[in-house]
Amino acid sequence: MSLQGCSSQKWNFQSSLARVFEDRSSINFRADLALPFSSHDTPRCRQPCHTFPEQFGSRLVFATPEDSVTAIVQRAHVSATKQAFAVWCTGGGNRVVSWGDPRFGGDTTAVQRQLRYVHRVVATDRAFAALLGDGRVVTWGDPNFGGNSMFVQDQLRDLTSLAWMGAFAGVEVETRRVVTWGRPESGGECTKNLKNVKQSQEIVSTDAAFAALLTDGTVRAWGAAPNGGDVPVDVQERLRHVRRIYATNAAFAALLHDGSVVTWGNHHAGGDSSEVQEKLRPVLDIHAAETAFAAILTDGRVVTWGDPINGGDSSRVQEQLKDVQEIHSTGAAFAAILSDKTVVTWGGSELRWG
Repeated sequence: MSLQGCSSQKWNFQSSLARVFEDRSSINFRADLALPFSSHDTPRCRQPCHTFPEQFGSRLVFATPEDSVTAIVQRAHVSATKQAFAVWCTGGGNRVVSWGDPRFGGDTTAVQRQLRYVHRVVATDRAFAALLGDGRVVTWGDPNFGGNSMFVQDQLRDLTSLAWMGAFAGVEVETRRVVTWGRPESGGECTKNLKNVKQSQEIVSTDAAFAALLTDGTVRAWGAAPNGGDVPVDVQERLRHVRRIYATNAAFAALLHDGSVVTWGNHHAGGDSSEVQEKLRPVLDIHAAETAFAAILTDGRVVTWGDPINGGDSSRVQEQLKDVQEIHSTGAAFAAILSDKTVVTWGGSELRWG
């Protein structure tokens, strides 16, 4: 079986577009996907090689570090639940290939005929949802985590996007109305009948809550209260003229048009910015790690808050954080690129690499 709509090209498995890892006790393989080589390149596997699932064809089964490989992929993308993977290619009459624990979405047999012209695949912990080119949605996996969308299937038409974490949320094209399904406690049941979601930014999610920016510049949130699903009254009153929303795994931050910032959610994950509030203006952009935020001010300085261990405390490098142009984040650390192209990093002090 091959992925329809994907051309056969040679790929370098060392230079990765997407890296897939699975626990050795279950599947025990590692695969790297990359963009195709140019015609004069010679792809080689430069590390001990493993076996891809059978769905990709026997040509991807190889043994020695110097074997050339041929992949039946064009532009591969990977999504994963806790115990299953899904791979799809953009363009053409493509379809999805999945493997792993069937209870976690590893088996697409029941929906495979519907998986055509896939635009994107997203996942909760135990289920997948595929957004098709015509705006329809196909789901599979654990029904309690969004794998069963039959109760909202008549609403899953002409969706422009999907947000996900413990549940799924989509936005309809014409009405800009929110459609949700999955675990109610994680935002899968929105009772607010939300409409007019702003087109420039769809929906943002923490681990168990969603927040939507509406066309009037206000924000509506739902889901687990500890994860930002319940906005305090005093905070809600300040959520006006919002430009963009950002999220850690348990807190939200809203950037207003005047450059100020409003936060809510778990205090240890960036939901409380009171200690740095006076410094948070005027803010140009905000970046998020799993439990901390970092804001770039218009003068190139940086303000951080949230979990101090995982990037919320930048005091150690604060003097170096000047003329910052960009910030990038991992789950527990930040890296700032300065105007002179130097890089300053902080956070993640408890991580160990071996």
